[in-house]
Amino acid sequence: MKALTGHEFSLSKWQDSEHTPLLKALQNVTFLQLGEATHGGAELYQVKARLVKLLYQRAGFRCLLTESGFLETCLAGLESPRKPAATLMEETFFQNFCWKETLPLFTLLASTPSLKFFGVDPQFGSNELPAILERTVKPYDTALAEEIK
Repeated sequence: MKALTGHEFSLSKWQDSEHTPLLKALQNVTFLQLGEATHGGAELYQVKARLVKLLYQRAGFRCLLTESGFLETCLAGLESPRKPAATLMEETFFQNFCWKETLPLFTLLASTPSLKFFGVDPQFGSNELPAILERTVKPYDTALAEEIK
């Protein structure tokens, strides 16, 4: 694994010209981890949302793995069309990550079916799990769906 360093930029001065060195460094990269030392803050979520959009639009990245529930993100990925951004965020992300600054990322995900996203956490990530399970099971077993409800 190779760490990319020296690609610092200011969110308040975000310019396309700043992306050139970063995009060149990512030309042959298949996987990219956007790490952090905390569980967020407004500026961090703004930067991540903008970086994901940049990586999708200009570097060809087509999959986003997030620290969120595996089941919820898989089920959301099966729905077509995708739900509105706020609903998608609430149903797939852990509640401590559901900030208004995260919404632009989900706006991108909701409007871009070719950008796939998956959770990598086996925990259930939302309070919507019973409703999701009921909707998923109902077409196959209405009695079981009623029990879940």
